[in-house]
Amino acid sequence: MDLPELMTYMKEASSQAGLALAELLEQPVSVEIEPVYTDIKPWQEWVNSTIAPLSAVVSMPFDGSFTGISYLLFPQKTFHSLSVMLGELDPTVLDHQESFQGAVVEIGNVLLNICVGTLVNGLAGKVIYQQPEILTIQEHILNSFKLSNASENNQFLLSSSFSINTGVVTAYIMVNMHNGIE
Repeated sequence: MDLPELMTYMKEASSQAGLALAELLEQPVSVEIEPVYTDIKPWQEWVNSTIAPLSAVVSMPFDGSFTGISYLLFPQKTFHSLSVMLGELDPTVLDHQESFQGAVVEIGNVLLNICVGTLVNGLAGKVIYQQPEILTIQEHILNSFKLSNASENNQFLLSSSFSINTGVVTAYIMVNMHNGIE
């Protein structure tokens, strides 16, 4: 998948994710999902300055035409904004999710499901998602992504910015996938 094609797919995914999160959170939500260009700096330097340390990671494995795992990475520097924004919502919205952690998992579920689904559809495949979960051990995740020829190896690193009310949260989506058995 080339870069212009990926950008087109992520524009579509942004629109779908905004509608789905607005329904989930009962608030207008704007979402922008874009490919991340990290070849400007060495990978570890970029990770250390942009993503690390992580506050929360939602993972969602999938199987089918492609098998793999997707992660929604919340950097520590933006995770506080998410907790503030969710705290400003009508309490009944969080009651549906049973907790703050449940709300984070559902946000991850929406974003990962839509991004992976859009990528897989673009590659003419189908997948079945496993249950998303918050990971407690996170250090290995950033090392699992190999930057060189990432899109050729069906590895994608995306930036996901979403705004609720007046706040904006930027999280990162990593997708590692390979041909699976349908």
